[in-house]
Amino acid sequence: MINRPEGMGRAAGSGFECGSRTRICAAGASLECHVHRPTGARHLHLATSGEDCAFLMAFRTPAPDSSGLTHVLEHLVMCGSERYPCRRAFFAMLGRTLGSAMNALTREDCTAFHFVTRNRTDYANLLSVYLDATFFPRLDRTDFHREGSHVEFEETGEGDPVPVRRGVVLSEMRGAMGAPEAQLQQAMSRALFPKSAYRFNAGGDPWQIPSLEYEALLRYHRRHYHPGNAVFLSAGPFEAHWLQERLQDHVLARFPVPLAPPPPVEVSPLTRPVRSVVRYPAQGSGADARSGTGVALAWRLGESADPLALARARLLSRCLLERGGAPLHLALEAPGTTAVALSSNGVQETRSRLVLQCGAIGCDPRDAKGLEARVLAALEHASREGLADGDMDAACAALERELCEQHDRRYPFPLKQLVRLLPAALYGGEPAAALDPAAMLANLRDQLRSRRDTAEFVRRELVENPERVSVTAIPDPAAARRLEDEDRARLQCTFPSSHPAASSDAGRVAAPGAARRSRAGESSLPRLGLDAIGSARPRVPLTAHSRGSPEIWISSGATGGLVYVRLAVDANGIASHCLDDLGLFAEILPESGHGDRDATRTRARLARVCDRVSAEPWLLARGGRCPEAPDSASRAVFMLSARARAADEAELIDALADAHLEVRFDPGTRDIAARGALRSKAALSRDGHLHAERVAAAQLGPWNALAERWRGPSAVKALARVSEGDANGDALRERLRRVHRALAAAPSRLQIVRDAGGRSAADPRRAWRDRSASESLASPGRKCGPRRAPPAAAWILGGTVNYCAKVYPAVGAGHSDAASLGVLAALLGGDLLVRAIREDGGAYGAGARYCERSATLRLFSYRDPRLAETLDDFDRASASLCRRPPARGRVEEAILRAVRELDRPRAFQVAAFERYLDELQGRDPEGARRRRDAMLRTSPEAVRETARRYLRPGRGRCGVLAAAGREDELDRLGLPWCRL
Repeated sequence: MINRPEGMGRAAGSGFECGSRTRICAAGASLECHVHRPTGARHLHLATSGEDCAFLMAFRTPAPDSSGLTHVLEHLVMCGSERYPCRRAFFAMLGRTLGSAMNALTREDCTAFHFVTRNRTDYANLLSVYLDATFFPRLDRTDFHREGSHVEFEETGEGDPVPVRRGVVLSEMRGAMGAPEAQLQQAMSRALFPKSAYRFNAGGDPWQIPSLEYEALLRYHRRHYHPGNAVFLSAGPFEAHWLQERLQDHVLARFPVPLAPPPPVEVSPLTRPVRSVVRYPAQGSGADARSGTGVALAWRLGESADPLALARARLLSRCLLERGGAPLHLALEAPGTTAVALSSNGVQETRSRLVLQCGAIGCDPRDAKGLEARVLAALEHASREGLADGDMDAACAALERELCEQHDRRYPFPLKQLVRLLPAALYGGEPAAALDPAAMLANLRDQLRSRRDTAEFVRRELVENPERVSVTAIPDPAAARRLEDEDRARLQCTFPSSHPAASSDAGRVAAPGAARRSRAGESSLPRLGLDAIGSARPRVPLTAHSRGSPEIWISSGATGGLVYVRLAVDANGIASHCLDDLGLFAEILPESGHGDRDATRTRARLARVCDRVSAEPWLLARGGRCPEAPDSASRAVFMLSARARAADEAELIDALADAHLEVRFDPGTRDIAARGALRSKAALSRDGHLHAERVAAAQLGPWNALAERWRGPSAVKALARVSEGDANGDALRERLRRVHRALAAAPSRLQIVRDAGGRSAADPRRAWRDRSASESLASPGRKCGPRRAPPAAAWILGGTVNYCAKVYPAVGAGHSDAASLGVLAALLGGDLLVRAIREDGGAYGAGARYCERSATLRLFSYRDPRLAETLDDFDRASASLCRRPPARGRVEEAILRAVRELDRPRAFQVAAFERYLDELQGRDPEGARRRRDAMLRTSPEAVRETARRYLRPGRGRCGVLAAAGREDELDRLGLPWCRL
């Protein structure tokens, strides 16, 4: 509900004038819209009552081509400015803030910078750095080449060094565009927006990034990073004028002359559907054509700034595509095909026009037209018959669950609200309406009460919509080899000598070690002392309400009217062959039938209640012991989880009980496994560093090896092979039934997280009571621990970037060293590894983390052009901390980072789940508070002693997901490898 604007308010200070003030009941906040008359800058402030204070600043930056100009500029502005001449200002500030979010992003036509913190001094510090960085950056030429693209000379072991391209953005986009889905997305944009800036790759085409010119970037900054082309969004419990005074002092006073913003991106209408077939450069052999081929249909819909158009698009997507058993999803994953629906299917809201995308990857190129025909036939049927009874209610319920969830995985709640405001702020919509999507959705639902209404809705929005494209993207290894040869020839022509010193274009050649040697300007950055750290957050309550099977644990707090349930099944006592198959079982269970319903009817039921039931095996270290004592140091838990509206709690628990006790494995199970393999393989590059960590940790003992077989590259390969030689899938189904019987008979605990004051009249154990004693659920086989299997240390992933990790055995959270391990990891990841691997090495990311739940210390790199050199950097960073104590200032920054991670604001349901995991691990409820206090007392000497104890040479294990063609390098390193 929105209370309409109060009208023009009095002029605010610092040149700002308040145009409107609106009370938004749904958000529990007031929205104020201000304009800075001298420059045209706009400020939208959301006055809230919560503790979090958020800031988001966006510039309209349409990409002029696919060279990645706007993306490189986003990186470059954070490499030092007038007031803060520190080349690593962004990363240095990560050790000087208590902020829970701090980042930037480049979209097709805008660049945004944001942060969230609860400390007012911290807010002012970050605001000062961000404003100076964006409006008054140094834009150093050397930083330009380091962040974008430069040349280094690489030793090959076979003669003279050869020139190779490096660069942070180059590595990032090589990793991003190595995914077939990303190539399909880009081809779709070119077809859907053939004459607008949206056809370009705003992140940068890896083959075109080296063509970006420094002078063009300077001109672009002068034209686009101006207050008249900016919008400032803020949220928090403070007055708008407090922020506006700082905007005036830091920036606006220096822009006395207004500058007309660049024109908005024009989108020419499409008068008829377009079909396009493209071939994209891909690493690998022709045998990958089937798994790498993607097909997508996409429609241009209404304006992103129109809340009603957005509600229509979201409802269409939910009804037809996203919910379980939706007609377009069934058309994409038709029986007898192995295609997998795209993870990006649905409404895309990052342009001025909304797009609905429906596509699949892993298609047979010969079936591209067949897939398109199935999708269009499903739409024709929906436009004649309307949506099935209950489908609209299920879609609305699903959207309501999304809207009720205050925190998502990416953004704290106030930042999530600002992101909702962004399209209206950029494209001229009504900001207040953007913050109350539930009201718009309810109005739309009232218009679509009958099947006739829904049929007309589908016909008007999609079937008769001429703005439609169909794109088929086919991998072409020959094109990749041709582009590589052409680029290699250009490099040899530009750098004929084998040594960088002979080059006349030294500005484009990297200076090795520059990042390590340069700390200039860091003293200019603002910082918080340890005295800014407040008291620890209160623990989330977790109360045992009943014993038996399952045990019931309940937490009550602010959940936005949703209920969350999680069933933890103790898997330690099941047979080893069942333990091995937990990852396979977790992949199959959510897509299978439950109870007396087949897979299609189960998906329809879950769509109405909770979207889906998630399944995942967990490995939890016990106590404070080290995984080098593998037989007693870990606990295997199989977790089922789901969420629903509070009114649906009883049915949600019934659905979870069905998933636990009555899974059915029908003849389509083998197809589910095949699709799971494609889906898992596609996700490898997205989470490559996590998989590299699992590969490394697997070498520490059988329990960690088991975890890798559940969720690592081994699991992907095993899933792909699971049905080979099993024509009917009978053997696969029998394996799954054995796991099911073992888990159904094992002890379990059920956690229910409700809204404060919420209460259910139903007995949660009722769903289990009549079924848990069934004879068919007897646990089979001899009980034993995980089997020992020598794991691979590296996997050939393909593509052009690597993911490297080194994992050391450590101790659990209950050990006295846990506090100093947390500080040690923050010191490694916040300074040493970022300098060596990202700033010098050209990787997109690097870091370290102490994983208390697995009792390990993990070093990693992400989208990394190097391999052996990065593993050496891991060792050098570890050795430097073993030799001498770090500077006290560096340790204080590491403490701030470590405590900030412990205190990071979490949604109540997330905090409740962490409390639940603590209980499952048998951890002392007060242990986290004691560890936090010990962190604040950690000295440089304690960090060195901890490094000496845990980072000793020979103790760590390496894990790599390697790019194509790295086999010889892995052999020289002595790392046994497998090919995916």
